[in-house]
Amino acid sequence: MPTLEKPLRFSFPSFQDYFEKCKSFIANVQDELTVSIAHDPVASDQQARTIESYRVGMREILAFADSYLDLAEAEALKKLPPRSKELTDLDRETRVAAAVSTERRFRDVVKGICESIDTRVSYVQTRLRVFSAAEGQKYT
Repeated sequence: MPTLEKPLRFSFPSFQDYFEKCKSFIANVQDELTVSIAHDPVASDQQARTIESYRVGMREILAFADSYLDLAEAEALKKLPPRSKELTDLDRETRVAAAVSTERRFRDVVKGICESIDTRVSYVQTRLRVFSAAEGQKYT
């Protein structure tokens, strides 16, 4: 197995640049999720397929959001003075959390969207199974 002389390094855009790049995609997904699921099985199936098509993109954004949060926490921690009687572990934890609130909020929103996509797809699949059973069809 070949060995690498230097570790691989990937360059990432700044958090703000990445956020700006993803903003319109995320807004499109959120708009799609605000549409009520149709009663018609064919239409609801199409809605599920549409929202599922966003799943990979949102999972990628979630992975980056987790990375940006981790990096921001590490940077915030470096900027803190060492532990002391005046600065407890809880104080340090609170300061780090406050320093990375933007990155955490971004990650939490993206995570929520990913969970909503999964829930919507699962719900429509369940409805289609029930509908198929009522019609005497097999749904696989």
